[in-house]
Amino acid sequence: MFVLASVLMLQGCQALRPAAQWGGLDETEFSRLWDLYSHCRASADAEAMRLDAVRLSRAAAEARWVDGSVSPFLPKALARLVSDPPLRLSVDPTAMAASCALETGQVALIDGQADLATDMFRSVIRGYPQKEYTFYVEQAHAGLEGASNRQSREFDPLPVALSQ
Repeated sequence: MFVLASVLMLQGCQALRPAAQWGGLDETEFSRLWDLYSHCRASADAEAMRLDAVRLSRAAAEARWVDGSVSPFLPKALARLVSDPPLRLSVDPTAMAASCALETGQVALIDGQADLATDMFRSVIRGYPQKEYTFYVEQAHAGLEGASNRQSREFDPLPVALSQ
């Protein structure tokens, strides 16, 4: 009994984690995510890309939970006291989701869909506050500024020459 208690103390709460949560993405799930990400990067259809971004975002949230980060069901008062373990994947599904959302915003902006572009950029700003994703948030702020500038130009009438 003493040995078991000692092992649990040395391992901490990590020793009590269910076995199903120890692993990362299996090959099938990774392949599905990579296909979604590749489709998002290769597409020129902003609406299809938006759907890819939503699917990637959901999958990234599930992958974080599977990889052993803080449970979304843990009360916020306790969750802030628990740090996420280091990411142990060679590919970060969260970065893939953020990248896809940024790409979708850029394509929507080029296609003149400023509202969709704005929504996508804001989703990155709100959805990825962690320091690992600062690059994506900065890019989203720049995209949001571009969308705002484009919208203001659409509503400003061109100056009319008074003399002809």
